[in-house]
Parts: sequence; C-alpha cells; structure tokens
Amino acid sequence: MAGYFLSERLKDDRPLFITWSIFPGAVVAEALARSPFEACLIDMQHGLIDFADMLAMMTAMHKAGKPVLVRPPLSDQGLEAKALDAGAAGVVVPMINTVDEARALVETTKYPPRGQRSFGAYLAVAASGLTEAGYLAQANRLITTIAMIETAEAVGNVEAIAATDGIDGLFVGPNDLCISLTGGEAPDYRHPKVTAALPLIVKAAEAAGKVPGIFAPTPDLALEFAAQGFRLISVGTDAGFLTAAAASTFADLTAG
Repeated sequence: MAGYFLSERLKDDRPLFITWSIFPGAVVAEALARSPFEACLIDMQHGLIDFADMLAMMTAMHKAGKPVLVRPPLSDQGLEAKALDAGAAGVVVPMINTVDEARALVETTKYPPRGQRSFGAYLAVAASGLTEAGYLAQANRLITTIAMIETAEAVGNVEAIAATDGIDGLFVGPNDLCISLTGGEAPDYRHPKVTAALPLIVKAAEAAGKVPGIFAPTPDLALEFAAQGFRLISVGTDAGFLTAAAASTFADLTAG
C-alpha cells in the first residue's frame, strides 16, 4: 500500500520529483516508471492517451512499483472519478479558477461526507491492497486531489482555492499561466509576471497546509522551483527525454 499512495510522502518537506507521460502505451510507461523518479503522471489533457491507454499504462507503472497521478482532460469530471476508480493515487485537474470549481472537484473526487464520489473503485481497491471497507474508510485521506493554477483569475483566487476543504495541493502550469498573465504574449517560464506570481501560490498553499507543485521542463528549472518552496515537481516528459537523448547521441556521433 505504501508505494501506491502519495499522500504520506507529500507530508515530507523534501521535493518529490515525478515524471510525465504523453505517449500512449504500456511499454514506454513501464520503462519510464522504472527510472528513479518517485512517481509518474499520465497526461490525458494534452497527451495522446485515451482511457484504455491510461488503464494499461497505470497497470504497467504499478507493476514497476510507482504511484500514478492522472491529469484528465479539461472539464471531464467523469474521467476524474474513473481515473481514481482505475487506481490513480490522485488527479491533477486543469484550469481550476474559482472556489466553486475547487469545490466541484472535491465533490467528484472525495467520498461523503466531504464529497459525492460514488463507489465502484474495484481496480483501485485491488491496487491499494485494502479491503473495500478499508479503502472507503481511508480514501479521502489517501487520494490526492490537486487543483491546477494556470490563469490570472486563479492567481487572484489562489488563497481561497487553497483553503478549500478537500483540495490537497496546487499545481502550476507555467506555460498557461504565462499566456494568461501576459494576454497571450508568450509561454515564458521566467517572465517577470510569472516569477512574481509563483511565490504567491507557494505562500497560499503553505498557509493552507497544502502541497505546492509545478511542472518544470528542465532539471535546472526544477531545482530553482524546489528552492522557491515547490514540493511536487514534474521534470520533463517522455517525449522530451526521447528527443534529448536522440539529439545527444547524434551529436556524439558527429563530434570532431
């Protein structure tokens, strides 16, 4: 059970570095899960992944001993719940801009009395190693519900979103946040408007006892974000790793 859930690990002040899948397929997913990263995220919003892909990938990642987060498509509450039923340790849900949207997320992902998630978590129960009764009794504590902060509106509401009962963390999508803050100028992780907003998000999360998280395309940025107080940090993607490795290998072949 300890390897399936993330909630206990996220109580640690040490940064938790995870990796990110956009390619469908269990073979790539398992290879990624066997890397030293502590957990994996399956991206169904911008990745090329449907539900059947996600299920096969999650099974392979669990086989490799890694907990799995899922980012569902935009405004797909049904898939948020199905991902948890299928065995996800939590969901990272895009474009949560208001308290009402945060509350709706909690309604979908938490069982009564906190939310209204319906019970049918057969694969999740099997993955957890718990009985059905044990899973139901502990799921609200063990399942991680994370709201993505990606817009100027979300930054303006970030304290209230963070304080929402049942939201366990905030996760910054820096590209979309920059696009929103700059009115569509550019996706620039180091834009002054982004760098000004990030400490506000970390502060709001910490004040509410929640986990601040963020996506980083490179190790250098990941370490910068960790120094700023982010504790759940996704570093790169499977597509990025493949591209970088291919370029590096070819550069070695043609050097000198």
